[in-house]
Amino acid sequence: MFLSAVLIILGLSALLLPGTAAQTPTCSAGSVYRVNDDARVTEVPWDIPVDTRCVDLQRNIISRVRAGAFYTLTQCRSINLGANNISVLEHGAFDGLPELKELDLRVNRLGSGGLWSGVFQALTSLEHLSLEGNDLTEIPAGVFRGLRNLRSLRLSGNRIDVLMEQDLRDLPRHPLELRLQNNPLRCNDTRLCW
Repeated sequence: MFLSAVLIILGLSALLLPGTAAQTPTCSAGSVYRVNDDARVTEVPWDIPVDTRCVDLQRNIISRVRAGAFYTLTQCRSINLGANNISVLEHGAFDGLPELKELDLRVNRLGSGGLWSGVFQALTSLEHLSLEGNDLTEIPAGVFRGLRNLRSLRLSGNRIDVLMEQDLRDLPRHPLELRLQNNPLRCNDTRLCW
């Protein structure tokens, strides 16, 4: 069965605010682009240096990630957009990121309308995706398509009450940590039971 390769964590835990991109093992001090928490940035800056390996834009007021926002950052390995007001991820928002390993979208306003089929499809190297605290109520079909290297998917602190096997169909078939704490999950005979 598919779920035998998935470590599902359902226990209770607190939803933590995002850490900084500089704390991740993929970042080195000389290649981090950070905008101060109090800068109140409203969109992804267009002038991020092309050799940047880690982008830290957490705790700003970005409401949408525009198409091609990171297109020139071909060496980027980590993007932290946690604790913004993001409700829209435009088609092509994550294009041009062949080396991206970590994407943190925690504590935004994606709801169920902010994610769509194939939104992360260009991120074929992605290993860690955090969608915690986004008020998600469902997982749109195909949203995880293309994430063949994903090792960790964090969906804790949302409002997901039903999770069907087809919602997870596009996840890789190798071991995967799936965090679902603090969701009102329920079960019936046609859904996954927790």
